[in-house]
Order: sequence, then C-alpha cells, then structure tokens
Amino acid sequence: MVLLKSCVKGQESDSMEGFSSVLSSYKVILFDLDDTLIDFKSSEIEGLQLVYENFYRQHTDKAHFQDNFHSINKNLWTLCEQGKIELEKIGTERFKLLSDKLSIVLDPEMIAHFYEENLGSLGSWLIGAEQAIKELKKYYRLGVVTNGFPNVQKAKYKRLSIAEWCQVYIISGEVKVSKPDRRIFEIALEKLDVSGKDVLMVGDSITSDYQGALNAGIDFCW
Repeated sequence: MVLLKSCVKGQESDSMEGFSSVLSSYKVILFDLDDTLIDFKSSEIEGLQLVYENFYRQHTDKAHFQDNFHSINKNLWTLCEQGKIELEKIGTERFKLLSDKLSIVLDPEMIAHFYEENLGSLGSWLIGAEQAIKELKKYYRLGVVTNGFPNVQKAKYKRLSIAEWCQVYIISGEVKVSKPDRRIFEIALEKLDVSGKDVLMVGDSITSDYQGALNAGIDFCW
C-alpha cells in the first residue's frame, strides 16, 4: 500500500515494523481520500463511461471524448490548486469546455450532476486500505483532508462508513480552500486540537498533499 513506502522525515520503510517506529512520534494521521484510500481512477473510468454513453456517444468516439476530458479536467484542477479558479466552477466548466471543444451543444450542468452522482456511488477501497485503517485506528486518531465536491465526498463518507474511524473529515468544497493551501490543514488541526508536529499526512499527490503538508509544517508520507 502507498502509505508504507516512504516518509518524508529522513527515513524510509518497506516493513510494518520499520513503519511503526516512524509513526511512534505522531498522535494523528491525516489521509487524502481519492487514490490514497479510495480507488478514484476506477470510479472515474466507470463514471465517464456512463457520461459518454448517455450524452456524447452520438457526437464523438470514446477515445476522443476521454482524451479531451482528461486534458481539460487536469488543467482545471491545476488552476484550482494554484488558487486561480474556484472549485465550484470545475464541475460544470469541464463539461462546458469539453462540449465547446467537440463543437456540440449540451447542458453542462445536467451532465455535471449526472457525473458527480455516479462518482459518489462508485468509489471503493484500494486494496489493503480498509485493513490498514482498522489497524491504525487502534493507536492513532485518524482524519481525512480531501480536495473535492461536498456532494461526492459526502456520498463516499456515508457509503463506506468512514465515520466509524474518521474524527475529522475536511472537504475543500465545504471550507472554500483547497490543498496545497496550508489553511485547509490548519482547519483540521484546530478541529483536532493538535499541533502540526503531532501529525502525519498521507497522500498520493506531490502538488497537493506533499506541498500542502510542507506549507502547514506537517510531516508527509508517500
């Protein structure tokens, strides 16, 4: 699992014994959600397939649809991380830009709602993630800091029973600030009543998770 590979604190570990020694100084472990604990890539593939079949199939081929969507979506999320676009605009804007690129007229708000509903209902645990959480919650307070839309991330929270172990669940779309901005981590620290030195952040993204933890003075685990 990704969280066992390396920790940015001058140490690396591939064994649970070594990893446990690295963790011994922390009181709290914060996790990114998508592609750290939950298999977002699979849910994205399924969700986009449904979007294609229901809205775009008659207008373009699947490969052209996917390539253009991923390019547009990646650019918008990068702008969001840089603070140049509000998260709320991504959901509709990506389908507006996609339809413009393909020279077709569709309702981007309707497509965005359809896609987000499916994203929330399709996410599943990455292999080993749920078991790791069950073990870690015996020794540490656990939480989540995620960039995403409230409706999508709340659906995952409910469906996967995240409340059973998660003491703080911070969604960028709710708090109006996104990783890597240190303020989203500070919100989590305040809710947990801990300082950064007592916290480890676990994530898969260098640009949002690692950089955000660095900005907030929190150790990071890859």
